[in-house]
Amino acid sequence: MFEAIHEYYTLVIKLEGHWSIEFGDDDKESVECEREAYQDEGHKLRDMKIIGSDYYDNGDVAWKVSRLNGGSK
Repeated sequence: MFEAIHEYYTLVIKLEGHWSIEFGDDDKESVECEREAYQDEGHKLRDMKIIGSDYYDNGDVAWKVSRLNGGSK
């Protein structure tokens, strides 16, 4: 029997022209709340993204952030 893939959500924020990982959780609502807190601190929504990935796969998240920063496709 196949095991269900568990989704993990990572909040990335663009600071000084580069995207970086700021927060992650397996509960999307928790990540959305964190994004709202950053908005309350003055960060623009266009400078924030929530990235979904298989349960905390560092390589997948790092690859996606690298692509946001113009890294190899």
